[in-house]
Amino acid sequence: MSIMGISMGAYDNYNVLTRYPCVLEAYNNGLQYPFVKTKKIVLQIEHDYKEEHEKTLLNIHDKRAIAQKIEMLLSGEKLVISSPTPLRIKKIKSSNTIQQLLTCNLQSLDTGINWDIINWEDTKEVTDVMNKVIDFLKNQE
Repeated sequence: MSIMGISMGAYDNYNVLTRYPCVLEAYNNGLQYPFVKTKKIVLQIEHDYKEEHEKTLLNIHDKRAIAQKIEMLLSGEKLVISSPTPLRIKKIKSSNTIQQLLTCNLQSLDTGINWDIINWEDTKEVTDVMNKVIDFLKNQE
């Protein structure tokens, strides 16, 4: 950064924009997006991919898949929206908890959950409810 005589922000933009060769090709082919907009696109696609595939580190196959999505988006093609974010519930270590979860009427238990106001379309809210149920069942053992 200091050798190149540029700011940290410019260096970060450079790192993100050169991470995938398809971005450079898009600019060579006439892409007119500001660098910051393209950087946001790249970072958002990476973020979505990591969440969708539950990854923190990307391998070469992941980067190829991400590059394809970036290339499609920068060329003006519509991306197919993937399925909603999966629920991430707590790990269940007891088969008794699983048995209760699958065999009892959870709404009849005194869990403190108001089942009538749950927004079943909100993945985060449903995940929170499931985690509360699991905690409740663990404590019942």
